[in-house]
Formats: sequence, structure tokens, C-alpha cells
Amino acid sequence: MSKLCEIEQGTVDLLESEFQLAFDRQFVENADESGVAQYEELLEITPAYSDTIDRRKEMVLLRLSSSVAFTLPYLKQQLDKIMGRGNYNCWVDFNAYTLYIQGLTLDIDWYFALSSLVHRVKPANIVYIYQPLLSQRVLVNETISSSKSVWEYKLGAWRLGEFAFYEAEDLEVYKLAATNSLSAKFLNLSATAAMNLIDHVVLNGDIVISTFQSKTVTDDTVTLEFAVPATEDPYLTSCVIYNASNEALSSSDFVIPTGENTQFKVLWKFKEGV
Repeated sequence: MSKLCEIEQGTVDLLESEFQLAFDRQFVENADESGVAQYEELLEITPAYSDTIDRRKEMVLLRLSSSVAFTLPYLKQQLDKIMGRGNYNCWVDFNAYTLYIQGLTLDIDWYFALSSLVHRVKPANIVYIYQPLLSQRVLVNETISSSKSVWEYKLGAWRLGEFAFYEAEDLEVYKLAATNSLSAKFLNLSATAAMNLIDHVVLNGDIVISTFQSKTVTDDTVTLEFAVPATEDPYLTSCVIYNASNEALSSSDFVIPTGENTQFKVLWKFKEGV
């Protein structure tokens, strides 16, 4: 009986693992590659050759979540997963029946996944407009420190070359960078100075924009808005902001498709911190 049980134990263990595998495949996050492939076939998703198993799971979850009835809080919950909390703006102009989403996607697949999600859940009479939004944070801080200097030579007792003329003791920090001390006026003036440096923008390395719809400072934030001219480039992939001396002030990479009238918005937020 012991030998019989020993032989049958392997079959029982295999059967148990098969039961566990079947159970895991009911949940996308726990599914193996074969289980994910079954979801993809059911949802008519064609993965890219380079997609990892985690990436394929994310696309399946995104497609499954789009079946919920449309509400703005639900949409924002999904955008937190796709674009990251705080990396986008989303609102509805109810009078104009228009849904706006501002943000940036680093991957064209994510952009199309976002569009697919919105078109699946929004009411048919709501127009969807996507606007590129580049939001960057500039951290400003202050540190105060001092040190004492000791003079090694005194009048009448010189032995030239034996010591340095003076030695400085180690710096003693009196105010740490993490401790807030800068006024709102200082931050606002810093943002204004940065805004005045902006001269022109270059997209995709060859699309030069020097006329802006707006260039303002509000609440320590520089806001730059401009329209992207018609281009044969199918996607916008980079944005570099220059000063009048053609020196780059900021550079960002992303992937968004171009349209007939693409409106771009850039935010520089000046905050105290480390």
C-alpha cells in the first residue's frame, strides 16, 4: 500500500497543480501566458511581438474595465491607472457636450488604449477631445551655512611655508533645504523670470513654434499654450523649449498622434522642496 500510494501521489500532485492552474486563469493578474492568450482571443486583442506578459495583462484589464457604465469618477479612476494620478486633467463641458482629457502618453499603444476606453464608455452624444499636456515641476530650496577661518600666521612670528595662511573649519548648516523659508512672492518672481526666458518651441526636431496663444504666470506656475501647425509627421514625439540664444531650457519625450488642430499646453510649477 505504501508503494501504491507513493506512485499515485505524483498523479494526485499533478491533478492538484492542474486545478490550481485552472483557478488562477480565472483572474488576469494570476494567469499564465496561455490564460492571457485566451483572454486576448476572447477580447480580440492582438499583442505586439515585443509585449511582455505583464504588459499583455495590463491591456486585457484595460479592455475588461471598459465595460462599466460611464461616470466621470469611474473614468478618472481608469486614467489614474493609465496616465498616473496627477499627470492629467479631465473635465466635461456639459453645455457643449464635450469631454476633455489633457495629458501625455509615453507609448502610442497606451494612447490608443485610452481612446478605446473613452469611446467604449462615453455616451454617443459626447464629443471626446484629447489635448497634449506637459507638466513639469521645478523645486526651489534654500540652505544657510557658515564656517570659521583660523589664521596660522601672526605679525612677528612668521615661519613661511610651515602652515597654510589660514584654514577653514567644516561648514556648519544652520538652515536645511527641507525646511521651508521661501516666500510666495519669491516663487512667483522665479516663475516670472523663467517665463521671460521662453522664446520658441521645437517639436520633433524640426517644427518651430515662436507664436504662443498664451504665456502667463499664475500661482507660481508658468502656463504656455500653442497650436501645432499642420505637419506630415504622424506622431509628435518630442518637445524642446529654447531661450532667445537657442539654449534648451527643457526637453521631453512622448508619443501622441497629430491631428488637424492639435492644441498643446505646457506647465512649469515652481514649488519649494527637495
